[in-house]
Amino acid sequence: MKRYRGIKHSFRPKSYWNDGNVPQVLLRDVKGTERRKMIKHYYEQGMFQELDETFTKSSLTEDERNRFGAIHPSFMGGEYLTDCNPSETEIARVTLRSTTQDVISIRAKREDGELRYSIVDEYDDHEFSLWTEFSQKPFSLKELIEFLDNSS
Repeated sequence: MKRYRGIKHSFRPKSYWNDGNVPQVLLRDVKGTERRKMIKHYYEQGMFQELDETFTKSSLTEDERNRFGAIHPSFMGGEYLTDCNPSETEIARVTLRSTTQDVISIRAKREDGELRYSIVDEYDDHEFSLWTEFSQKPFSLKELIEFLDNSS
């Protein structure tokens, strides 16, 4: 694993569900990459209240996805991910540099006192082989990178 100076690879969050700030709470369940960027921008500019609720909801309807995609195909990125289960949260995402900005979502959920991991993408036909399926505590940054590098 390549290491970059200034990055603390040993960092480990206390919990995947401990939202440390307002933007994390606002972005937690929003699937669309471009909508997430807009929410963050509007929040940082102090204009969050001006955003239409369509931008801030977790999932869009088919009609809303079509309207966003008509603006530009990049607005479809992330919008076709499956919803997280009630006890599940996204811990990381990979957004591909492509016209439609396809997204791969790394998720964790609590199960029998452990954390269970999964990877989902916007296409239901791919089943991922995971580096590990369970852990006792959240991944450190180093472990998350290993998980990404060794899952396929």
